[in-house]
Amino acid sequence: FFYFKVFLYGTVFFYFKVFLYGTVFFYFKVFLYGTVFFYFTILLYFLKQLKFILKNSL
Repeated sequence: FFYFKVFLYGTVFFYFKVFLYGTVFFYFKVFLYGTVFFYFTILLYFLKQLKFILKNSL
């Protein structure tokens, strides 16, 4: 019974850890991609505005 309990706790803990790491990693990736995409869009917008301003000043 003791070994069964240890095995059960070990398995549950292991799966919990895997699930936790998976979730954290997933959210981290989503957050990272979101941030990069957001900054990339802002950068493109600024470049467009800059081109527009330069064209108008010339």
